Amino acid sequence: MTHKVKVSAEQEARLVERADARGITVARLLAESAVAGGADAAAATSQLGGELFRISRLLGRVSLNINQLAKVANATGSVPPETGHAVDAISRICDRITELLDGRRL
Repeated sequence: MTHKVKVSAEQEARLVERADARGITVARLLAESAVAGGADAAAATSQLGGELFRISRLLGRVSLNINQLAKVANATGSVPPETGHAVDAISRICDRITELLDGRRL
């Protein structure tokens, strides 16, 4: 579906500036802004998505490390000394997720 929006030259410049800052088209900016409740809300949602993706990848790497440590512990009967660091990393990731979600209404 196609929609046409008439804007002034000043409004066009502001739209282009905001879209360029996010690396998206003006059409995408307008669509996301309308759905998210404004350009700032759309940008915040986009940033949150990016941060959650990075956290997800980090959590996957740390989980793999924990699994490897558990495998060693099961094979040797003793907990590797690095285990505490891995558990601390999981705790920091959980804290970061909490920080991100505390600022959002779900």
